[in-house]
Amino acid sequence: GGGASIGMESGIILATGKASVASGPNLSNASSGDASTLGDADLDNEFFPLEPAARKTKDSTSLQFSVTAAFSGLAYFNFVFASEEYNELVGTSSQADALAVFVRDVTLGTPARNVALIPGTTTRVSRATVNGGNPLGSGATNPLLYNNNDLREGGGYLRELGYDGFSDAFTGQFNVVAGRVYEIKFAIADAADRLVDSAVFIEAGTLGSVNPTPAPVGLVGVLHEGFGDSNHFRPQGQTLIHS
Repeated sequence: GGGASIGMESGIILATGKASVASGPNLSNASSGDASTLGDADLDNEFFPLEPAARKTKDSTSLQFSVTAAFSGLAYFNFVFASEEYNELVGTSSQADALAVFVRDVTLGTPARNVALIPGTTTRVSRATVNGGNPLGSGATNPLLYNNNDLREGGGYLRELGYDGFSDAFTGQFNVVAGRVYEIKFAIADAADRLVDSAVFIEAGTLGSVNPTPAPVGLVGVLHEGFGDSNHFRPQGQTLIHS
């Protein structure tokens, strides 16, 4: 039911705390909960190989499975990164939460590589690479790919989503060869501590040979809850305009 906010109607949420934070409304500027309470070695090797143990991943969640490719060519999937680290931790020295989608060709025995990238680039997706700045509008990185939902900075989706900010829906891709076995691992983790949650949304039905165009994010109107006049309460709705 996330279409009006993140542009995905259904799928899987992997979070570094309670997944229920996603459902909104956004009532906290720093929601924190426990997932596994464990670090993830693959994320550590990808993001923090030289960091001491205290600055590596602390509270990870992952989904891992193997598939045999039924076609040769590019495989695609849609995902959204969201975090409570927005906007107050953007540009700070604190360790950014880590997100990766690792793909490994089991048949050839090649190393896993992270394909959770900003489309058309080799840049990994995190609050450091996709944000609106701190304060909002100052020192932003890829702001056109970012959606602000910060309680203190005019969040546009406060009723629909509990996280303080999120990326556009990105389409990840990787090459496959028919008949080969591939191991796929979606992983996300808090870094340095178990505080302030992040999540990745994976859109249902998008892992396959068809390049799925992400749904547009709606323009969410303001829901007024005041009185229509001095005598009658008139609840007012909202209009979502896509494209």
